[in-house]
Amino acid sequence: MKRGTVIGVRTHGSTHPRTRRFTADDVWAMVAAGVLDPDEPYELIDGELLYVSPQNPRHATVIERLNTLLVLAYAPDFAVRPQLPLGGIRDSIPEPDLVVGPRSPTLTTPHLVGTDTVLVAEVSDSSIRRDVRKGEIYAAAGVREFWRVLVERRVVVVHRLPRPDGGWDDITDHQNAVPFPAGRGDVDLAALFA
Repeated sequence: MKRGTVIGVRTHGSTHPRTRRFTADDVWAMVAAGVLDPDEPYELIDGELLYVSPQNPRHATVIERLNTLLVLAYAPDFAVRPQLPLGGIRDSIPEPDLVVGPRSPTLTTPHLVGTDTVLVAEVSDSSIRRDVRKGEIYAAAGVREFWRVLVERRVVVVHRLPRPDGGWDDITDHQNAVPFPAGRGDVDLAALFA
């Protein structure tokens, strides 16, 4: 078995595997102890340690383009953090495709938490269900604005006004342009999805 692999265990007399839910602290302790390789592609989502599949070219290209647009709109006032952990969530360590937030002042600064962010974006191509689930986690964590970039449909679904229960009070589909938070201009979706 590959180092760091998590498996389900069948209990005597049961046909269903027994699973163990993890907290963020559990996962960080497993990384520190060498049980999990920090370079393995996994995310902790709602207590489940899920492996992340490699990105297809469309997904990667849209992330690259959106990253460039976000850097042009927000630098040097804010950092654009590609695929880095969002902290402060008890049972999840999501790694959004892109996060706009304050710069880390030191190497020992903790990961950003939801309330620190200006924008969290997930590019959804083959990961739509997981990204909807992550959107609920982001709302509960206090993320102010969450974008689900739906590559196949060429639409950006903007979620605003998060609720502690994981819902959003304002969800809008954008097909032509999306305004950046804090009045930093717009994203032309024709150019993003060209």
